[in-house]
Amino acid sequence: MRHLLALLVLLGAARAHAGAGTVSILGVSGGEPSFTDGLEQDLADLYEVIPAEVYRSAAAQMGRPGASAAEVSAVCQSLRVDALVAGAVAGEGAERRLVVVVRAGTAGQVVARTRYELAGHTLASLRPRVVRELMNVLDTLPRVPRRMAATAPRRATPESPEPELPDESETAQPVARVTAHAVTYGFYMGAGPGLMTRSLHFSNGAAGYRGGTITTLRLDGGVFPLALSRELSGAHPVLAAFGLVGSYTHGFDFRSTAPGGLSERARASRWAALLVARVPLGHESKGGTLSIEAGFQSLLWTSVSPQQLGVPDVEYGLVDGGLAYGHTLGTRRIELGLRIAALGLVRGGPITSRSEYGRGTAWALDVGGGLTIRPTSWLSLAVNARYTQLLLTFHEAGARYARSASDRLVDGNLEVGFAL
Repeated sequence: MRHLLALLVLLGAARAHAGAGTVSILGVSGGEPSFTDGLEQDLADLYEVIPAEVYRSAAAQMGRPGASAAEVSAVCQSLRVDALVAGAVAGEGAERRLVVVVRAGTAGQVVARTRYELAGHTLASLRPRVVRELMNVLDTLPRVPRRMAATAPRRATPESPEPELPDESETAQPVARVTAHAVTYGFYMGAGPGLMTRSLHFSNGAAGYRGGTITTLRLDGGVFPLALSRELSGAHPVLAAFGLVGSYTHGFDFRSTAPGGLSERARASRWAALLVARVPLGHESKGGTLSIEAGFQSLLWTSVSPQQLGVPDVEYGLVDGGLAYGHTLGTRRIELGLRIAALGLVRGGPITSRSEYGRGTAWALDVGGGLTIRPTSWLSLAVNARYTQLLLTFHEAGARYARSASDRLVDGNLEVGFAL
């Protein structure tokens, strides 16, 4: 936790005092594309990130595709790029190393060359350190003055004489920026404490149940196998959209109290297992991500002696079909999520037995939402809330009588998560 807080302080300080305002990351040759994507995500909230394709396209159009200081400076000044970052993985086995080079956009010269030994490390594990040290360098760089930011002249050739430098107002073109879009992951897990309450009402005035608030622990997880590999997800984007998502909520020991005041020890739990397909909306998910889910939910609420308590136990088994939508709020670091699902009862447990109210059917509405903050690309802090209402209809007479019942649950939790 101490190292995490230190990193967050560095992030905030860099943002407040960063010298460079725009950065272009040309990639890391010999490394995984996901490493470069991660660097862009980590830096995108601190600087404007110019995509590498935009830089290369401008360099080609200007006839300045080389790596000399003059060529780099000309392209950077044209695009108003304050810093250019590139890297390479070299060597084999224990000699493998990552070299990251930073060039200043004003002069095109190398201002930092950092070497990272990969023996015993992965690129992913080194990324926080690389980002931190990149920010330390970028903090010292001057910005390209606006008066310098004009399209540089094309290199003179015998067929094409040296043209005059055009006025900036005539040549300025809108440059595509890396903007915030919905965050997707290949693996996720999270856990956190929460609260839950439940109320059960019968149509004919039979003894119902209005529970107090109980404390819970909720666990969430998900895996999208092909999305774990940037290469596989790029080759099979449809298959990479599918994954398995699950959640489990455990209610700590509590006592259920009947309307007459009698109380009994009780327990509660809830779990879900879902097949989910993520559909990006807009280019690179800039319109958010729509998730389609189908699966099964189970909800249990029982007491030691339901007969004495006068409130029947429930062990609902529910088929689930729903939609969820996630969208960032101007930055990758904050995301709002909304979800709605329809549930159908396939098993009611004791409440639908002949010893209680008899065979019944039910439909349910399950809605929820959450706000997620991501201090880093792999760490998340979230607050979630959920409301579920089941409408039961009894078709056979049991030992007790009621035509219908309404069962409502409300729960929420705070969660710390980890994603890849």
